[in-house]
Parts: sequence; C-alpha cells; structure tokens
Amino acid sequence: YVRGFTRTHLGMDISNAYGAPIVVAGDGVVVFTGWRNNCGGYQVIVAHGSNLYTGYYHLSGILATTGQKVTRGTRIGRIGQTGCATGPHLHWSLKWHEARLDPLLFVPPQT
Repeated sequence: YVRGFTRTHLGMDISNAYGAPIVVAGDGVVVFTGWRNNCGGYQVIVAHGSNLYTGYYHLSGILATTGQKVTRGTRIGRIGQTGCATGPHLHWSLKWHEARLDPLLFVPPQT
C-alpha cells in the first residue's frame, strides 16, 4: 500500500512486483476489460450488484473477459505500469452509484 484516497486521488495504490497477480475483491460480473485513455491504462471493471463497482487499473495483463462471472479471489490481471503510472502498482477504486468511496474502509484490519 503506497497511496490512499484523497479529494484528487480517487482510489488506493497498492505496490507490488511487475506481473504479480491481481485478484477480484468480491463476487460479481466483469463489465469492462481493455484500454482506456483516462490515465488508467489497461483495466478491469467489476459490477458487484446494488450499483457497486470495483476498478483495477494500470494492468500489464488482463486475465478476465467482459461478461465473465467471478468470485472473490479470482485472478483477473497482473500488476503493471500502463497509463499514467510512475511505477508498477495497482490502482484500486470503488464506486457506489456515482460516488467514489475510500477502498480502505472495506479492507479488513491486518492482524
């Protein structure tokens, strides 16, 4: 974990080695895979129901397909440095309806 949610950074950056696996945070359906010119580079967006979405950005590889049903822990991509990234990391975001939420609020405490 290297950078948190702020008014201008609408997600959480998690540092890891280039190519490390990325797993989905919860059960859902993949609604987007591919490149977007929004500084996120290669990305995967997952719908979890009740208008809750998680986004996984800067991927070096995408392992999921649009329309795929996924369960928590399913590998959906690999850590990368695509888009506007200064080093290999995952930018992880949560959106409920149109509001961006701090992902740290949903991460269980480490023991």
